[in-house]
Amino acid sequence: MNKLSLIGLLIILPIIIFKLVKRKTSTNSIDSSSRVSLLSVITTLIATEMGASLIIGTSQEAYSAGLYGLLYIIGISLGYIILGCGLAAKMKALNCTSIGHIFELRYHSPFLKKLSDLLSIVMMYALLLGEIIATKALLEGLGFSGTFVFVCFWAVILLYTMLGGLRSLGISTFFQISYFIGIFSVIFVYCLFMEPYSFFGLSSLLEKQILFFQPDFNVPYLITTVVMTALYCIIQQDITQPLFTISSRGVAFIASCSASIFMIFFSLIPIYFGTKAKLLNVIIPDGMSPLIPVLSRLTNEFTVLLVLCGIILVIFATLDSLLSSINSAVQDEIESFYGTITRRSVINKLITIVNGISLLIVSNYVSGNAMSVLNTSYELYISCLLIPLLFSYFKQDVKKEAALGAFGSGLASFVFFTLLPSPISKEIMHLVLSLIGYWIGTIIIEIRLTKKSHTCSA
Repeated sequence: MNKLSLIGLLIILPIIIFKLVKRKTSTNSIDSSSRVSLLSVITTLIATEMGASLIIGTSQEAYSAGLYGLLYIIGISLGYIILGCGLAAKMKALNCTSIGHIFELRYHSPFLKKLSDLLSIVMMYALLLGEIIATKALLEGLGFSGTFVFVCFWAVILLYTMLGGLRSLGISTFFQISYFIGIFSVIFVYCLFMEPYSFFGLSSLLEKQILFFQPDFNVPYLITTVVMTALYCIIQQDITQPLFTISSRGVAFIASCSASIFMIFFSLIPIYFGTKAKLLNVIIPDGMSPLIPVLSRLTNEFTVLLVLCGIILVIFATLDSLLSSINSAVQDEIESFYGTITRRSVINKLITIVNGISLLIVSNYVSGNAMSVLNTSYELYISCLLIPLLFSYFKQDVKKEAALGAFGSGLASFVFFTLLPSPISKEIMHLVLSLIGYWIGTIIIEIRLTKKSHTCSA
């Protein structure tokens, strides 16, 4: 494949998409007060997780671990179903716009809100870093092992974001999902027709799984991976937000189940291509995605170009959305310290440039694939926020000292067991220590209140 044509594709395609969507946006405004349809909620739930890191990261996981590559999407799907069963309605009843807002309302602590907001920003940076790593893996799969093409690609994304990106979420979500799903589904069906009938048979899959066996993949690890991903899903406000637009619990359950079932079935596509690369003995260096090499082996150059268009579209939409969200969150933090920003657009562009350069540098020093980065970020988020958040949902009388104890203990556990081995699953240790921190904080405030009451009575 001509590398110059690929470089042109990487640069020209986003500009064309931007022009098309901008034209549609000007003629089809979306009334934010209109009733949100079930289909739009399902589409948004799917688009929230179906980024480049899913298709590229899952194929990488499948190449090294076979069917275990499904763990991430199973965890997300489980989280969606839990939300649809009533937890999303419980969160909606608090009438809060963010996790930080919940902490401020329930624990009466602006400081806790600040901690939560800062951690959410860190999470968005981690998600963005995961997408960047997935993009680098894609480019390396195309044969661009140097940094020049990636820097050019990243510069176009930053420029794209500063120009406004995809302004209409409804249009961009539908356009992104339709093309992305359509092209991969057609290619997947075509490849299946070329396969023996028994490829996806249970006995055949179990037989092939032996080729991917790794000692680290034991039952506790598998369960922990699914559970931690599900827990992240149920406490991440960006994921739960689409379900807040639905007034009926039954409809929310249908939407979450539909999105979950679809994502599990769709994730079989990167699983197939990852395992197929292994079975065909396609040599994939560490950090490189097997997706493009195996597609080049199974299909033709034109098909690979169609796939690239779909992946690039998703990459631009996802990175643009994450950069915009980070910019907004950082500006809110700046305004909380220094007051209202007068030249907001200029500051927004400056933040975009600083974030872009910083993440580009950091990505060169991060080891592992996109999924490992995502899993680490989920671990941090859950360690600090899960315990105090659950208490705020289901306990009436909550104290900020208890939440601070849980947050601090969870953070200390994350740092400690990242550096040193844990006697049991470190994720379990994080939650146990966070719960102990919450309990200690509760005891401390009760002792203080008791002493204060004795002093007042005396």
